Amino acid sequence: LGDVYKRQICNSIDVELSQFGEYNLSIEDLQALAAGSTDSCGVAWGFTSSDINQFSCAHVGPTPVTVTVVDNHGNASQCNTVINVLDVTPPAIYGVRQQAFSKYEGDYTIVQALEDVTANDFCSGDLTASILVEAFDEEDNPVSFPIPADFDLQGGFSHTFTLRYSVADTSLNETWIDTTPVSYTHLTLPT
Repeated sequence: LGDVYKRQICNSIDVELSQFGEYNLSIEDLQALAAGSTDSCGVAWGFTSSDINQFSCAHVGPTPVTVTVVDNHGNASQCNTVINVLDVTPPAIYGVRQQAFSKYEGDYTIVQALEDVTANDFCSGDLTASILVEAFDEEDNPVSFPIPADFDLQGGFSHTFTLRYSVADTSLNETWIDTTPVSYTHLTLPT
């Protein structure tokens, strides 16, 4: 900045990636990075810049940047700071569907519950192997897998379970989906 009086201050800021894993610094972001900087010739805020202006999933976490502040006479000064790049979008779970099974088919396993269910996150990629599934009975009590074929229907003809699928990405954003009820019956399915 100019020789008469200058003071450059660099500030850290947080930015949140879009659902597509992108963020572009705005003029307001650049001004926030250099807020408090002064010069006897005035600061040309429109020329404030950063050596990194576009952020992606590869930048998640503290990312060092160099900020350049320019005065109204074209004199430039630089300082270093950190931009905290945040992945705030939870992953998505696909393929969850209503299911029914009969006690005559045997135990209901976690493999059956996870059949065709996948999870993906823009920054973390395929999370299918990380999906957790829990079962709950009609009173919302946890039920362990496999759900046994001899599950006590308490004299009834059927019992309804809810399956809860959950997954977290590498930034610890979590999502979960509860199924429409899974019906467990004494009926023999047609062969």
